[in-house]
Amino acid sequence: MRLRSLLPAPAALAASAATALLLCAAPARADCTIPDYAAAADPRLAGAPPCEEIERFSIQTPRGPRQVRMIRDRLLPGDWVEPVALTRTAIARAAETLRALGRGTVPDLLVLLTGLQPAETPPDPGDAEAVEADRLSFKEGVADGRSGEECLLVVYPGNTRESEFGFVVAHEFFHCVQYAMAAAQMNARGDGRPDLWWVEGMAEWFANRAHPGSDASARYLARFDRRTPDSPIVEADYDGFVFWSWYAREWGGAAVLDYLPRAPDGGREAQLGAAATIVAEDRWQRFVEDYLDRALRYPDARRLPVSPEPGETVLFTETTSRTLEAPQLALFRADLVFTCGRWTLETEDRAGSFKVRDPGEPGAWQELPETLEIEPGRERRFRLGGIGPHDRGFRVTLRATRDEESRGGCLCGRFSERQEVARDSCLVGTWALASGGGHAWLDRNLKRIQRESGTWASYQSSVSTEAGRELTIGADGRYHYGLNEVERSEEAFTEKGDRYASRIRGGSGGVGFWSTREGMLNVCALSEGSGAVAEIDIKGEVMTLDLPGYLSDHLYSGGYHYSCGGGELQLRHIAIPGAPEPMEWVYRRVE
Repeated sequence: MRLRSLLPAPAALAASAATALLLCAAPARADCTIPDYAAAADPRLAGAPPCEEIERFSIQTPRGPRQVRMIRDRLLPGDWVEPVALTRTAIARAAETLRALGRGTVPDLLVLLTGLQPAETPPDPGDAEAVEADRLSFKEGVADGRSGEECLLVVYPGNTRESEFGFVVAHEFFHCVQYAMAAAQMNARGDGRPDLWWVEGMAEWFANRAHPGSDASARYLARFDRRTPDSPIVEADYDGFVFWSWYAREWGGAAVLDYLPRAPDGGREAQLGAAATIVAEDRWQRFVEDYLDRALRYPDARRLPVSPEPGETVLFTETTSRTLEAPQLALFRADLVFTCGRWTLETEDRAGSFKVRDPGEPGAWQELPETLEIEPGRERRFRLGGIGPHDRGFRVTLRATRDEESRGGCLCGRFSERQEVARDSCLVGTWALASGGGHAWLDRNLKRIQRESGTWASYQSSVSTEAGRELTIGADGRYHYGLNEVERSEEAFTEKGDRYASRIRGGSGGVGFWSTREGMLNVCALSEGSGAVAEIDIKGEVMTLDLPGYLSDHLYSGGYHYSCGGGELQLRHIAIPGAPEPMEWVYRRVE
C-alpha cells in the first residue's frame, strides 16, 4: 500500500521506484525560511517554497534526550496527514531501538516532509531501464557532517510504500548516529570511498533490527552473493548488512556501534586493515562457514536467504598440485573432487585459513584429511571455504599424491582380465576435442525444442570452452580425460517481453581402460568426477542450483562407434534412449 498521493497513476508508479528518504547533517537551522536551508540535502530544494513547523517532541537516547522538530514545505498537500503520524512513530521506534542497544546517540533532528516527487516528467512505467535510471538518480543518504548540532532528514511521502516507510526512516536515523559517534570519519567521506560497507551496511542492519519481519533488504542479497568470491568484503555497500547481522548475533548489537569510533576514514587499504582486526582469523573463518552453510540470520532470527556461488571444481585424477587463492577478505570457496585410489594430501605456502566438509553433511567443517582411500567407482568430495584477513589474502597449494600401487585396485570389474585385449594403435596419443560432445549435443537439441515449441519470440545460446577437453589414450590400455571446464548460456524472450536465461558452468574428468573390436571403442571408466552449477534467471528472479552429475564432454563407460585416420578421431554413441539423434565427438591429434 502506498501513502496517499495526488499524482496521476503513471507518475505514482514511477515514484514508487524512487528512493524514499534523503539524509543530511548540516548546521542548525533556527528558521526554515532561510534560503536554500535544505539544498545540501537535495539540490532541487534550492529556493523551495517556505515551510511551516508541524510539531516538536523529544526522544531519549543512551546519552540523554534530543529534540525533534518536524516541518513541512508548501509542496506537501495539506490533507496528507498520514505521513506526519508515520514519521513521528518511525523516529520514536528508531530511538527505542537505539536505547535498547545501550550505545550511541543522535544530534537534534530537523525532519522535513516534502511533496517533492522524483522527477518533473516521470518515465514511462513500461520502460524498465528508464524507471531504474530514475530510481538510481536519488541517493538514500547525502552526508554533510560539518556540523554535529542538527541532523536534517528529508522525507518524501509520495515516493515511499507504507510498508517500508518506517524501515527507511530507521536507516537514515542511524546515519545520524554515525555522525554523532564517528564525526571525523563521516565528515571525510566522499565519492569513491570504500567505506559504504559499514556506513550503509550498518544502517541496513539497524533498520532490520528496528523493523523485524521486513524484507526491504532482500534485494541486496544477490549483490552480496555475486561479489564475495572475488572481492573484499569492504567493497560491499548496502549488502554489507549481511556481515553486520552475523557480527551482531555473535557479539551483540552494542558491539556494532563500538566499531564506529574505530572505523577508519582512509581509503581501501585503511578499510581492509581495520576490517582484518575486527575479529580474529578463526572467527572470520566461522563467518565463511556460516555463509556457505546458509546459516546466517536476520536480527529477528529469520534465515537470510543467501545463495552462495559454488566456486571452481578442482578435480584430482592423478598426482598433481593446485594453487587456490583469493584477495584479502574475499570469501573463497571451491569443490575438491578425488577419484579412485590411495591419496596423500599436503598443503604448502598457506596464507589465511580454510576448512572443508562433505557436501552431504552441512556444518561438519574440519581440517583436510592427510590421507584418502577411495574404492573403485567411487569419488570423494569436499566443499572448501577459506579467507585471508591480512594483506596476503587467501592462498594455499594443495599437493595430492596418488599411490601408484593403488592403481590396480581401481579396476572396474577386472576389465583387463575379462576382455580380449584388442587395441587399434591409431587411437594411441593425445587428442583435443574439435567439435561435438555433450555440451554441443545438448545445445543443438534445446535450440530445436525451443524453435518447435513456438513459445519464444527470440532464443539464443552459446557454448564456450574454458579449459581442458583433452583425451589421452595410452598404448597400455589406459586413458585419461583431464579436467574439462565448459560454460553454456542461453537467453530467451517471450512475445510479452519476459526474459528467461540460464548459465551452466561444469567441470568433469575421468580415467579408465579401453579396447577396440570391429569398429567399436569400449570404455571402462574406473573413476569419474563431474559437477556443475546452474544460474537460472526467470523474469529477474535468479536461482542458483548445484548439479552434482552433469552432461559433460568426457567419456563414460560404454561403447562408441569410431573411425580413426589422418590425425582425426570420430566417435558416435551407439544409442541414447529417447534422443532424436546420436551424440558425436570429433577429435584432432595433438602433436
